Amino acid sequence: QSTWGMTGIFENGKGRVKINFKLTVLIITIFILSLMLIRLSWTSRPHNSATAMRINDVNRMTTISPVKNRSFNFEIFGKVQGVFFRKYTMNKAKSLNIVGWVQNTRRGTVVGVAQGRPDKLDSMKQWLRTEGSKKSRIDRAEFTKEKDLDKLEFATFQVVREDGV
Repeated sequence: QSTWGMTGIFENGKGRVKINFKLTVLIITIFILSLMLIRLSWTSRPHNSATAMRINDVNRMTTISPVKNRSFNFEIFGKVQGVFFRKYTMNKAKSLNIVGWVQNTRRGTVVGVAQGRPDKLDSMKQWLRTEGSKKSRIDRAEFTKEKDLDKLEFATFQVVREDGV
């Protein structure tokens, strides 16, 4: 044994190689830590100080005007049943990080609730008004009960199936 720890002798096809394990581990650890420090120093300072915002400025802004979650109910009229409208609605909502539900009605419409960030909800409204599923035809979209929320009321977005609908 050397003073730096265990050593090993290995055959590499050309002769014997003596390796000091603890010293090798120490060198690799120092190398990885130095890479981490370089990465940390590179990401923590703004590259363009004229346009970059410091983290404290962003934190101060969010405490002054936090983005509130919003909620709205919707009803979609047209050819929206039997055309995978609910499935497409759920997939679109999930892609926008919106929670809530969607359901067919006996009147032949689709109703639901959507909750999330205002900018995402605006995108969802536009999608419900104009796109829907590939085989659907949207004649009209109504949005009601719009309100701010302190806390989301649902954990995910899901299709609700009602008996007989």
